[in-house]
Amino acid sequence: MQTNTLYGMSSPVDGLEAPASFGRAVEVLWWRAVKGNHLTAIRTLLFFGVDPLAMQDSIGFNTFERAAYDGNIDIVRLFIDIYGNSDQKSFLSYRYGDGKSALSWAASQGHVDIVQLLIDADVDLNSQDNNGNTALMVAIIGGHYNIAQLLINAHAGLRAKNHYGSTALMIATGPDGNADIARQIITHSNIDMINTRDSYGNTVLMRAAVWGYVDIVRLLVQVGADTEIENNRGQNVRHIIEDNSTPHLRDILLHALDPHQFSLNLDSKCGICCEEDGGEFELLECGHYFHTGCIKNLFLLKKTNCPLCRENVYIPGIKNYGKPIFTLQASHGEEMKKAK
Repeated sequence: MQTNTLYGMSSPVDGLEAPASFGRAVEVLWWRAVKGNHLTAIRTLLFFGVDPLAMQDSIGFNTFERAAYDGNIDIVRLFIDIYGNSDQKSFLSYRYGDGKSALSWAASQGHVDIVQLLIDADVDLNSQDNNGNTALMVAIIGGHYNIAQLLINAHAGLRAKNHYGSTALMIATGPDGNADIARQIITHSNIDMINTRDSYGNTVLMRAAVWGYVDIVRLLVQVGADTEIENNRGQNVRHIIEDNSTPHLRDILLHALDPHQFSLNLDSKCGICCEEDGGEFELLECGHYFHTGCIKNLFLLKKTNCPLCRENVYIPGIKNYGKPIFTLQASHGEEMKKAK
């Protein structure tokens, strides 16, 4: 009896060869098996020569891509079992029509378990899609920060740039970024990576300043970020802060940039509870700031305006709503008193 070692199955007929092509009926049977999660049927069809790359659904996804996108962990695990230890292992890192790998699709949809499976299967973590984005970038853009953390811990590359010249760190300090992820990437970056520039000449420090990541600006300066680099418009980070920030935010950012040169004169009380117990504060672009817990309690009640001036503000977890919130990660009460 002949054995097909790739699929771990035995052919009942010696010398059986897979047909060169399959008709519409086999294609329908294949997708019914996939949709119904019939793993034995899928294995049988693979044994008889069905090409999983050639089998595409109505929008052009092949089976592995579709399973990663939909979060079908059983089918993803099946393909890892079949191909993971074979000479066709590259199939697991295959880049599809738009250049995305299964890892990028899983990362874009927030499928943590599938991302972990693919990491364990030693797929290419640094494959870039047609826009130049890696799985790490896609995870950050999608707001799936737990997946971004997995990829960072798995030593995903941090130097790659997409077609806009942005690195993962730059994306993490953008409008849909995350200070915790940015902080993690900074700890794994050298000074050349910190000072690299995007297609517009902007550095991570400039982007962090534009989007109000006060704690990240402070951290970047501490690790040696160059504050004198100019972008394509001839602006350094100080010029950008002065030109693009509201007065309150400008003072806080300049103080973070150089606390010895720029003083800070702010009331250390929360605008809601009026307590001075320090801790984390949320600074709204309107210039008012509140304890993180106090302002988030209002957001949970669907309040969408600053409690003091009524300006429309951003609600965490809802993208592109109003204006962003900026976070002061330092011990606010103590720092404000020292700065006065």
